[in-house]
Amino acid sequence: MTGGETLFGDAGELLGPAPGAPRWEELPACESCGGTGKDAAAVSAWHAGTPTPRRPRVELLNVFVPGNPTTAGSVKAFVNPKQPGRAIVVKDNGKNQAKWRADVQNVVREAWGLMDERPPVDAVCSIHLEFVMPRPLSMPKSRTKPHGARPDADKLIRAVQDALTHVVWTDDARADKGSWYKRYAEVGETAGCRIRILTEEPM
Repeated sequence: MTGGETLFGDAGELLGPAPGAPRWEELPACESCGGTGKDAAAVSAWHAGTPTPRRPRVELLNVFVPGNPTTAGSVKAFVNPKQPGRAIVVKDNGKNQAKWRADVQNVVREAWGLMDERPPVDAVCSIHLEFVMPRPLSMPKSRTKPHGARPDADKLIRAVQDALTHVVWTDDARADKGSWYKRYAEVGETAGCRIRILTEEPM
């Protein structure tokens, strides 16, 4: 894993901080910082910058869902002045959201069914999403610009996580970390979303 801080390698080993990276205040205490904890040895090694073995990560799911990534719908309420005391609730993006949710669940269920038809897991997971957004017809073929436009990434993520609930995991609250990337499709590339889920808990 690379980025502003380098903590874990691809095999899950603890690598220590990248040069100039701030230390995590939320890491368990250790002797180096005046405390102890069940992960004290690992954190002490992190302070020292030496590798420490960690439980390997298990990949639960790795699929690509073709389609048009859509955000989770929003619910809005307003009061009609002619009917005080009565709220009117309106859901937006309902039709598109339902189709995208079905696309995600159909692909995921097929992949999940091939894994001994196991039920949703009740384990802490990490989720990694790559959204490949439809390429505008007006975009030059010679250059793909960054996707700095709607839909919002947080709503795209929520739509996928909701679709995975009761299929891959028991509750999307079980996702404690993750990553996402939103971009336009390259010329000739299919739009959709790559979904990868991992866990460090024994299965």
